[in-house]
Order: sequence, then structure tokens, then C-alpha cells
Amino acid sequence: MLAQRLSEPSEILAKLGACAAEYKYDGIRVQAHRTADGQLELYTRRLDRVSTQFPEVVKLLAEHLQPREAILEGEVVAFDPASGELRPFQDVMFRRRKYGITEAVSDYPVSMFCFELLYADGTDLTRLPYLERRAALAEAITTAPRLRLTTAEQVDDEAEMERVFEQAVAEGCEGVICKSLNPTAHYQAGARGWTWIKLKRDYRTELSDTLDLVVVGGLAGRGRRAGMYGALLLAVYDAAGDRFQTICKCGTGFSDAELATLPAWRRWYGPSGRPGSTRAGRRTCGSSPPW
Repeated sequence: MLAQRLSEPSEILAKLGACAAEYKYDGIRVQAHRTADGQLELYTRRLDRVSTQFPEVVKLLAEHLQPREAILEGEVVAFDPASGELRPFQDVMFRRRKYGITEAVSDYPVSMFCFELLYADGTDLTRLPYLERRAALAEAITTAPRLRLTTAEQVDDEAEMERVFEQAVAEGCEGVICKSLNPTAHYQAGARGWTWIKLKRDYRTELSDTLDLVVVGGLAGRGRRAGMYGALLLAVYDAAGDRFQTICKCGTGFSDAELATLPAWRRWYGPSGRPGSTRAGRRTCGSSPPW
């Protein structure tokens, strides 16, 4: 089932009324099929088999999916096992390969967020309303750190939907999928109807502010980025306190070659104005990288 797109909570509520706002994760949507003989296969929306590319997901579902026969849907998302933070879509796409799967599993770990149960032990659930499907999904999955249900909240006003949307974005998601709570709103395979509506960052019309940030640190890389920086720590200058306040990390937008050059460009200027000063004081980057 596919979703329509709107850019404002007011428009979505006008279409759906009260609805469930589910986090829209930035990953690969997969459908998992388990047959009575215990075989479990993962398929993309284009019906590509990707079980061999995500062996840990197959193992998680084999261990934590309760029905003997089932069809469920979820989003496979890259994540940082150290911080628990979600990683960008580009990272999970590194897993779409035919070779080097063992290394890819180590370098780009993934988790799965389940959002629909369509079939379980002989019962077609697609004709059930959303809340009943969601309850059946919760019973069918024993959650684990790397296998969870999508975060979802019921909302019936603009402020609540905006709050859930902003929270989803802050946690690394694309936005939310709003699903109708109407008892007649069923799962319609292959359809793009107005019972599911996407609200994503890309669809918002307001302008965004920019910030001038300073690199104040680096985080050690793991997996494929071992031996170099995995991300940079960025800060904004607080004039009132005459200090730099860290505000975010940035680990995307760099090629491996660019990350490898960063240590050579690391120069700190202390209050003396000389490179390499070890005296306490404000620190700023002493040179600009070549890009």
C-alpha cells in the first residue's frame, strides 16, 4: 500500500480526521514472508529478494516473529550501535550488494522497524481496520533492541501532529505517515489512497535558517571508517559566554578520501595565535579543508 503526500497537518486532518501518526524511517521498505516450513524471505517493493543482503534481519525475525506463517512489512534502517542513533539512507544502501556481505554486515549494521502485519497463520488481516492490525502486529512481534515496532501516536489536532512530526525528525526520521483510524479504512495492496498520507521534511514549504558552525572535534570511525574520523563535532559561538557550544555531529557528505585527509588538516589556534598552542583558551580551526 502506498501513501498520498501533503505538506500541512491541517490538510491531512481535513482528509483523515483523527489518525495515527507513525514515524517514517529513512531506510528500505521490505516485506517479510514466512511459510509453514520455516523458510523466511525478504522482498523489496519491486519484489527483489534481499534476504542474503540482510541476514541479521532474517535471523531476528526467525527468533522473534510468533506466527508460524506470516507476512509483515517494515523498514530496514542503518544505525550506529554505539550511540543508538539512526544513520542516513546512504548507509543502508551499502548493504544492497552481491559480494562482501560479511564485511557489510559489520560495517553497516541495520535494525528493522515493523509497521504492518498482513497475514498470520491462515488469517488475512488486510481487511481489518488500522487499530486491529496494529494490535495484531504488537502480539506477533517480541521486540528486541534491533527489532521494534514503528513509533506511532494517535493525533486529532494540528499541534499534536506538528509535535509528533518534529519529534520524528529530531530522532532522524523523514517525517510521519498518517494512517486513517476509520473502521472502513483497510490495507489496500498496490493502491495509493487517501487513507495513508505522508508528511515529510521535503514537503514543508517554510524557509530554513542556516547556521555558521565551527569544527571542534572528531569522533573515531568504526567499521569501514576505522582509523579515521567517522563524524565531526560542530559548535556554534556563544558571544554571551565567550565559548563554543557544541550543537550537532556531521558524518554525511564526505567521501572516504576526504575523511582520510582530515587528520592532516587538524590545527588548533590558542590565545597566542600560534598553531599548536596548548594553553587554555578559545579554540578555532586554523585552516580550511580543500573542499
